[in-house]
This record gives sequence, structure tokens and C-alpha cells, in this order.
Amino acid sequence: MITLKPSRYTVMVYVAAAMLAGCGGSQPPIGAPGAMPQAPISAAHADRGTSWMAEVSPVTTSASYLSVGNDDWNHGNGDIAIFAEEKKSPIRTISAGMRAPNGSAFDSNGDLYIANNGSTKQPGDVTVYDPRSGRLIRTISDGISEPDDLILDHSGELYVANYGNNSVTIYAAGSSRLLRTITKGISFPEALALDANGNCFVTNYSSVTEYARGSTRLIRTITDGVFAAGDLTFDSAGKLYVSNLEPSHDSVTVYAAQTFHLLRTITQGLDYPLWLALDKRNRLYALNLYGEETGSVTVYAPGTSQPMRTITDGILGPTTMVLDPSGDLYVANGKVCKSTRKCNQGSVSVYAPSSDEPSLQIKIGIHNPVTLAIDPKH
Repeated sequence: MITLKPSRYTVMVYVAAAMLAGCGGSQPPIGAPGAMPQAPISAAHADRGTSWMAEVSPVTTSASYLSVGNDDWNHGNGDIAIFAEEKKSPIRTISAGMRAPNGSAFDSNGDLYIANNGSTKQPGDVTVYDPRSGRLIRTISDGISEPDDLILDHSGELYVANYGNNSVTIYAAGSSRLLRTITKGISFPEALALDANGNCFVTNYSSVTEYARGSTRLIRTITDGVFAAGDLTFDSAGKLYVSNLEPSHDSVTVYAAQTFHLLRTITQGLDYPLWLALDKRNRLYALNLYGEETGSVTVYAPGTSQPMRTITDGILGPTTMVLDPSGDLYVANGKVCKSTRKCNQGSVSVYAPSSDEPSLQIKIGIHNPVTLAIDPKH
């Protein structure tokens, strides 16, 4: 029997279901294909580290706009909470068009793009909003199926990784018009990144594939050190970092710029590294779903394979993270229940650069957050 790789979105829903198993309700349906990795969250994962759950008055966020996508999978909908600078709670909550938001990004005009994973009856789409008013600008559905990630290039073209139909679809700037569809070499695509030349890199089940800018031409396929690839990112020198989610190969593999031969494999401090980020000093941040039992973020100095520090305070059931331009780290924590009557709806913990303790925890307007985006310009 062939075991298919679950998407990161499916993993997050699965973990939420495991954590909520003690709440008396049924688990949500797993929409993406395939069996789960053999690393189920235990009662210890759900129970340890919950002392910080006590209600905290949220303080202000330094980002001009912080978008928090809440996935209300019990009802198949969800919403987006928009936080503005100097605000202690969302300036607005957007729910129109939401169907399990799973990815998000701002364009150069400040418009917000949301990848909706969809449901058993609807394969998903991308919805575009004006965060200043909350208005739904347009819905993009042509070619989209269970989208797991989206990015925009410098010209405003939109790239969408479609886990449901093994494709990457590209759309004209500011439009719903489908320009081209990439299928060669695509197998359960998870994440997208663009290098300095504008070439598109895609993480697949057992490879990372590179495609020429403005075309569907496959340039190369990277397989060395790739095991159920999750996230990917580039540093300022053009080196490629790939997270590997196969339980027996928890790692981040680092590849040389241009040649993309394997330079080193990072394993220390990693436990199902869902997301990666690099700051301006090329320090690597890895979000670990199971690290320190309740989740962690491990930080690595450039060129090293040993963590320089591990962040656990304020982390419980992490789902995603993002760095803002000033180096502040935002970590989304999913919904967790200790009992049928005591549930933590989730939070966003924010850390100052080089700090291991959250400077703030945002809870108002948060319920099972799964995607974060920051627009510092508006």
C-alpha cells in the first residue's frame, strides 16, 4: 500500500483533534489524503506547559498590520482577525468567503490574500481582501484545489501550491486570470519560495523542484537529503534551507547557492519542524510541532548545526510563525483543551529579537490560529 504524505494543514488539524479528544466531541474530518506520520501527540503533549494559559491582557503589536487566520474546522469556515499598530484588539474580523484559511500574504498594495483549504464539498480557493475595510475584492478558483501555500513575486503575480491536484498555478497581478499551470515534477506540494532570480522552488513529497521564472520549465530536481519536505526558505547569500517532516528524518537540509548541492544536515533540536524563517542576520528559526513536548522554536547561528537557543515559554501546540522586519517573532498557538470545560482557544505569542520570553500574548479575536501575515507598509 502506498502511504501518501499529509499536508502541514492536515497535520495541524490532526494535532488539534488529538488535543481536543478529551473535550467530548468528535474529531474533525481530515480533508487531505494519506495516513498521518507516526508521531501522535500524547496526553503529556496536551497537559504540559499549560500554566501560562491564564488570561493575559494583550498589549500592542509593532506591525502596521498583523493578519491572523483562525481555522474554525468544526464549522468549515473560519475568519481573519486584523490587528493594527497601537491596537490592543482586532480592528476588524473578516469572515466573508472563508473556508478553512490555510495560508496568507500581503501584496505591495497592502491587499491580503488568503488560501482557503476548502472542505469535502468545496476544493478551496484564494480570496483577496482590503484589510483596511474588510471588503472582499475577488475570489480566485480556476485551477485551485486544497491550496497549501501562496506567494507573490515582485511584479504582483500570484503563485499557489495546490495539494489537492498536484500543481502550482500562477495568476496575473491584481487579477483572477490564470496565466500558467505547473505540473511536471509536482507531487503533493507544500511550500513555495522564489530565489533572487525569480525562479520558483516547490517542496514536494520527496523532492524540491525549481522552475524558470515566467515559465513552467523544470530546471532541476533536488532529492539528496529530502524526506517529506515541508517548508523552505533562502538566506541572503542564496543558500536554500528545507525542513524535512518524515518522523525518522526530522531535519533541516542546507544547500549551496546556484549549484544546490547538499552542504549540511541539521538535526539537533528539531522535532517535526513545520516552518522555517531567517532573520536579517541569517539566523535560522525552526518551528517544532513536538519540540520540548508542547512545541518549540529553535534558533541557529549562521553556518551552524547546534541551536544557539530554544524558545518554549509561551508555546503550546504551535501552528505557524513569522518574523517582522524589525526581527520580532510571532508564533501562533492552536486551540488546546485540558478537559471538557477548560479550553485554550489559542494565542499569538510575540518575542523581541534575541528574547526567549514573550513580550506579549494576543488572545482577543484568536481561536485556533493557523496562518499569520505581516504588512509593515500600511
